[in-house]
Amino acid sequence: MRGKVGRRCSSRWTGSPPGSSRWQTRSSLARKTLSRFKEMGVQAVMITGDNRRTAEAVARDLGIERVFAEVLPADKARYVGQLQAEGKHVAIVGDGVNDAPALTQTDIGIAIGAGTDVAIETAKVVLMKSDPLDVTRAVALSKATVRKMKQNLVWASVYNVLAIPVAAGVLYPAYGIMLRPEWSALLMSVSSIIVAVALVMSRKAVRVRSSYVKKPREEWIAVPVPDAGVPKEDVERARDALRHNEKCSSAGRRFWELSGGIFRCAQCGRALVAVTSLKGPKERRRRMFYYICATRRQRGKHACSFSKSMNAQKAEAAVWDAVTALLTDPENLKSDLEAMIEREKETRGDPEREARAWAATLAEAERKREKYQEMYAADAMMLEELRSRLETLEETRESARRELAELASWHEHLQALERDKELLLESYTTRAPEALDSLGPEEHRTVYSMLGLRVDALPDKSLRVRSAFGEENLVCHPDRTSTR
Repeated sequence: MRGKVGRRCSSRWTGSPPGSSRWQTRSSLARKTLSRFKEMGVQAVMITGDNRRTAEAVARDLGIERVFAEVLPADKARYVGQLQAEGKHVAIVGDGVNDAPALTQTDIGIAIGAGTDVAIETAKVVLMKSDPLDVTRAVALSKATVRKMKQNLVWASVYNVLAIPVAAGVLYPAYGIMLRPEWSALLMSVSSIIVAVALVMSRKAVRVRSSYVKKPREEWIAVPVPDAGVPKEDVERARDALRHNEKCSSAGRRFWELSGGIFRCAQCGRALVAVTSLKGPKERRRRMFYYICATRRQRGKHACSFSKSMNAQKAEAAVWDAVTALLTDPENLKSDLEAMIEREKETRGDPEREARAWAATLAEAERKREKYQEMYAADAMMLEELRSRLETLEETRESARRELAELASWHEHLQALERDKELLLESYTTRAPEALDSLGPEEHRTVYSMLGLRVDALPDKSLRVRSAFGEENLVCHPDRTSTR
């Protein structure tokens, strides 16, 4: 494609206010597109319905030399015809209903994929993204295609001009050279393969490589993020809880309650993975389930010294027995209940001081409200200003009332816990064993996650159970596990 490319510069590509970050990004893309046009020998022309002052300002910024401004939709096709009358091959980029006549008149109509259906139906080329650089890629692709077609035509002509006489036996009388029919057919296939390979290699001609330069931190643009109202401490605790939240294995059609990062190798620290195997004679084979070290399984026996295969049923039963004993111990239940009450107290910091602060805020808002009403009565404030300030004060008062109500509710909840501590302890002691015995593997896993449980497989086949209860470690007896 030679000559001029009529390009409609609309608000969909450059419509952000000048000086904004979005406008600067799109402007830089447009400049890069126009610079590539100049390298290809293609001249850009802007045809737009915007006023001339705006069009010329955009053209100066982008480096466009020829501009047709204040063009009515019906006249765009006429300007395209004017460019064609100058002996130019014209391609126009459009995205709206107003561009359809011009897209029909031009030699090559290019529509933006995000544009209207009329423009897409009228155009011969559709850009899937609203990226002006895709226009240069389309031009490069078309040039590479035509160039490769000519190369293949020359190659096929030379190949056939030389090979056909040889296959016909022209060289046989003088030199005794003659191609057998099967060799001729093979050479013909080789010719087709070479043409196909050349077409595939032509993709390199239109490959566009983009480079990114990291800007200094002082040039970064800050993006305001609204406050979600969640304390940072809660967010960090949630992240810690989800950091090792991995999916449990379902290998062998069973639920592996210690998989997903709970059961780990004490040697390398990696999780033990679920493995199934068949044991016994062929007619009486039974499926066995084991946990083995992931490092040793993936990298070989020299990667980790832990060579044991932990029987899944026995290991899971041992861990659950240890957790059940811990949960049903009256002393542990009492200490955990007291710790829960203490953590509940810590969540509010100093509630009395917080209550005094919110009460002072509420009193200050009431004082300001009376002052604003007095100023309005003395004609020192307009009605609109009074309404605005009263609305702000009302929001402050609502926030203070809401916080005071939450503090009162929290205080009542804490008093109920302190008052009913002994009753709760007695209820937990009697009901906990029955409730724990009725749980299945999925519920076991939920309990483990709540406790932050971690089980380490020790070299002597024993299990070390650690949880969020503190420094206490539970070591299961070695005979509760086995090896293959």
